[in-house]
Amino acid sequence: MIFDLDETLIHCNENCEMESDVILPVKFPNGAIVQAGINLRPGIKECLKELSKYYEIIVFTASHSCYANVVLNYLDPQNEFIQHKLSRENCIVTKEGLYIKDLRILKNRELRDLVIIDNAAYSFGFQLENGIPILPFYKDKNDSELKSLTNYLLILKDVQDLREMNNEIFKMSRYCEFNDPYDLIKSLYTDYYKS
Repeated sequence: MIFDLDETLIHCNENCEMESDVILPVKFPNGAIVQAGINLRPGIKECLKELSKYYEIIVFTASHSCYANVVLNYLDPQNEFIQHKLSRENCIVTKEGLYIKDLRILKNRELRDLVIIDNAAYSFGFQLENGIPILPFYKDKNDSELKSLTNYLLILKDVQDLREMNNEIFKMSRYCEFNDPYDLIKSLYTDYYKS
């Protein structure tokens, strides 16, 4: 189970003057210390606790490790739920400057056993069928994405190839067939589409 960090599990405010759940000091390699205001997505701790009973949890972020480690140490100070952390250094950078999370970096795991949750679908563009898109989180205290996600992921725990169910539900492998997002929604998710 691979989670993105920013806008998936948490949101880091542009400055610590903004309303935040917690302010964490982040020390960068150049020695500068920045006070990072962090908003925690509702249900984050419950989600990680429940899913860690069935899955190995990895956080894979395009952020710098010095920042990500501070946030993850706050979220899971006893290392009970998150087994591994991957950061910007583990991403592939495109010529446009996008950070792609190629799941093949996890060499001792089968792709059929991996699922990645990320608010930016391009992040898992090399393995679309492994991806679960999630709405971006900023500060909405009524957000219930992680609760819904946990329910779905608990169903996945007994599936032989996670990609098959993901593809059936999210149809990510078909996204490249469409130029217009509205056509995509109408065609692939007719039951859910409302004009």
